[in-house]
Amino acid sequence: MWRNASTDPRGSDTRALQSYDAVHADTRRWVREGWIDYVVPQLYWNIGFSAADYAALVPWWAEVARGSRTKLYLGEALYKAGDPAQPAAWRDPAELSRHLTLAAGRPEVRGHVFFAAKELRTDRAGAMARVVADHYAQPVTPSR
Repeated sequence: MWRNASTDPRGSDTRALQSYDAVHADTRRWVREGWIDYVVPQLYWNIGFSAADYAALVPWWAEVARGSRTKLYLGEALYKAGDPAQPAAWRDPAELSRHLTLAAGRPEVRGHVFFAAKELRTDRAGAMARVVADHYAQPVTPSR
């Protein structure tokens, strides 16, 4: 999180660690000022997670990136998919696919970065296979 709205009205509707305060990372400013070429916020939460809802963070980051020259890619928690230690949403192989569906309506979102690469091989619960079937049936052309 850049900042929670309860701390700063420009922040997201979240209740989590604030990178601005905790590690002095003013990513919102970096994007708005065009100081970075791209940003990959780690949106490692499921849709509906009360403290940091993926569905609330995507539009927030899209708004931050709108009109800037900074490209927005979303960090996805592939490592959580199928992990029995995670909330129930992550045991549903469709959770990550729903992330991509939600983000598809935001032109500011240029793509997704799946963490970690080793999870691509294991594909617990078939979550990545579902993402590929639902969203990558055709080769993806890199955007400029």
